[in-house]
Amino acid sequence: MTFRDICFDLNGYKGKKALDVGCATGLFLEYMSDRQWDIEGTDISAEMVEEAVKKGLRAWVGDVFSVNDKRYHLITLWDVLEHLLQPKESLIKINSLLEPGGGLIIQTPCRGIIADGYGAGWRHFIPPQHVHIFSQQGLFDLLIKTGFRTVNWVSFGSGCTTGTTNPETKTVFDKVAKTLGIGDTIVVWAQKVKMDNVT
Repeated sequence: MTFRDICFDLNGYKGKKALDVGCATGLFLEYMSDRQWDIEGTDISAEMVEEAVKKGLRAWVGDVFSVNDKRYHLITLWDVLEHLLQPKESLIKINSLLEPGGGLIIQTPCRGIIADGYGAGWRHFIPPQHVHIFSQQGLFDLLIKTGFRTVNWVSFGSGCTTGTTNPETKTVFDKVAKTLGIGDTIVVWAQKVKMDNVT
């Protein structure tokens, strides 16, 4: 559904090289391997990488800064950016790993009216695990500064965690948040527009 929301054609990357940063146990690797992507993953957790490898997936322990001799057509960060101590430097490094015109997909919590409304009770306010949480505009600005242009995006989530609000109310709130583009989670599809050595 997320790929449909951002009008991203999964078939367009069949056989192309992709990297999932923060791959954990390989859920996305498995999903895309079944669709004939040439995908591998990296994660700082040796235990999670071990689980991914047990499934026959290509994964290794490390982060984007440990990659030097590879280039990719697409790099994904599913709920990873908020954990990074150096988000700007990480995106600059990712830019250098992408082929010209390569793609980047980020899913991350998003500050805004919902986060402000919940305050310290916001579901994504989880210090110290979540180090950096950007607003929509803050994330778009960061992508520009690191050599990307936003192709498309979607935000979703009303802040109502399953089980804390009755299902009918949650469905309505979630639909309103997504329709108005004020959700507390954002997915951005961006494209590399600058060459390496972005500063």
